[in-house]
Formats: sequence, C-alpha cells, structure tokens
Amino acid sequence: ANRRRLLPRASQKALAVAWSPAGGDLAFSTATGVYVTAADGSGAPRRVALASAPGRPSFSPDGLWLAFSAQTGTLHPYRAIYVVGTDGGGLRQLTHGPFDSSDPAWRPVMPS
Repeated sequence: ANRRRLLPRASQKALAVAWSPAGGDLAFSTATGVYVTAADGSGAPRRVALASAPGRPSFSPDGLWLAFSAQTGTLHPYRAIYVVGTDGGGLRQLTHGPFDSSDPAWRPVMPS
C-alpha cells in the first residue's frame, strides 16, 4: 500500500538487484556497471565497477564485497567472475576463460 522508489530514475535500467546482508544497501547492475545505493532510497547510487553486461551482484557475508560476472576478452569473449569492494576499491578478476563463469555466490560464514 505504501509503495516507494528505492532506485532512482536513470537512463539505464537496473537489470539485477541484491540486498546487503544487514539490509541497509542495495547493489544493482546495469548494462555498463555495478552500483551500490542506500536501501531506503536516500542518496545517489555510486558506481563501484565499470563492466560490460554484468550479471547479478552478490554481497559477501560481511557486506564489504560484491561478486559479479561480466563480459570480458576481445578476441574470444567470455564471462568472468569479479570481486570489488562496496566502496569501489580492489576490483579483481577471479576467473579467466576460455569458458564462461556466471552467477557467483559466497559461502556462508560458519560459526566457530
């Protein structure tokens, strides 16, 4: 009954969305990047990774990292898995072709 917009209107639509573990942030992908924004709709989204056709982002259990797949390679394109900090730092490519990798997920933190 009380609908409200969580993601701002943009020239590119959100293709996939993920909630942070604590519920305070949303990550979403567009055709050209991965963004993080406050889940209450306040503040502007910040791009944390420029990427070609990124897939669904996945928050790490501590909420500090995002994993996602994206198109890479020029001669023989393939999908690779990347991780990036939710602050936009530490972007790393984890998998390398020639085969596609997609839909990354984090292993849950096991209690000690």
